[in-house]
Amino acid sequence: MSIVTKQRVLAVLMALALFGGGLFLGYRLAWDCPLPPPPPFGAFGPGPGPGGPGHPPGPRPRPTPQQAAQLERAVAALQPQLEAFQKGFDVLENDFHASFEALLTPEQKARAFRRPEEAIDWVGEFNQMAAERSGQPPAPPSPARDPRRLLMRVMRIVMYTPTLHIFTERLALTPDQQAELGRLLEKRRQAFLELIQAHPLPYDGLYRAVREAGLFPPAAGR
Repeated sequence: MSIVTKQRVLAVLMALALFGGGLFLGYRLAWDCPLPPPPPFGAFGPGPGPGGPGHPPGPRPRPTPQQAAQLERAVAALQPQLEAFQKGFDVLENDFHASFEALLTPEQKARAFRRPEEAIDWVGEFNQMAAERSGQPPAPPSPARDPRRLLMRVMRIVMYTPTLHIFTERLALTPDQQAELGRLLEKRRQAFLELIQAHPLPYDGLYRAVREAGLFPPAAGR
C-alpha cells in the first residue's frame, strides 16, 4: 500500500470515527440512558454504570415546563448546523444520481433500481428525537427518519464497492460505464467526508442539552 493510499484510508477512518461518534451519542438518547463510564484499563465494551450492565435505565423523566423550554431553546440554536448538513447531503446525493442516470442507456434505466422514498430526513429525525425528550408525543413512523435506514445509507456511501458490483451486474455495465460509476461513487464519498467535517451533525450538542436539562432517566436501583 502506497503512502498516499495509507493517508487516504487514515483520513476516511478519522472522518468516520467523528461521524460515528455523533450518531452514537444520538442513539444513546433514543435508548433512554446516558453514556456509561469508560471500562477499566481502556478495554472495549460497555462498562458498569448508568445504562451499562447491572444498571438498566429507569423510566424516562417527565420534563417540567422549564426543562422543556430549556431544551427547545438549545435545539433551536442547533438548527443552522443541522440544516447545513441536510442541504449538503441532498446536494451530493442529487448530483450523484443525476450523473449516474446520464451514464445509462434507456434499457439500463428501465432495469435500474427505483428510488421510492429516497430522501433522507436528517433534520426530521434529529428534531423528533429532541421533541420526544421535551415531552411531545412521538411522530408517526417515516422511512425518511428511520435510523437504521440512515445508517445504511451512510454505509453505502462510504463502503461503495458492493454498490459498484451490484449495479455492474444488474445493469450489465460496459467497462467504461463501470469505470465512470466507480469515479462517481468515489466523488460522492469524498464529498460526504468533506461534509461531515465542515458541518457535522450536532448530536453532541443535543446530548449536552438533554443532560444539562436533567432529562436523563436515573439508573435502576439508584
